[in-house]
Amino acid sequence: GDFTTKTLRLEGDYWIIGLGEKYEYAIVSDPARTSLYILSKTPFLADHLKEEALAKARAQITTDDLIWTEQQGCVYPASVGSTNYKSQPQAPDHPGSLVY
Repeated sequence: GDFTTKTLRLEGDYWIIGLGEKYEYAIVSDPARTSLYILSKTPFLADHLKEEALAKARAQITTDDLIWTEQQGCVYPASVGSTNYKSQPQAPDHPGSLVY
């Protein structure tokens, strides 16, 4: 399905084109498949999940120009899923995702 997001402060027609079996990641693009984001619930995806997400993405869009966003130096609260945690300093390239 499609969704418009204001969380990333980007408005547009973004489509979820793939999900991890347990929702560990979401693969997001646009109707024309000109952009690609692999977003994770956690700062890092396990290698097998990263490869799984890439395979799902490759089936629908070119992944030749993907850039991995490193999360080194980021500080995350112990309970990232908590609704009452305070934002911590993060790398300029946050969030943890592959970006096309």
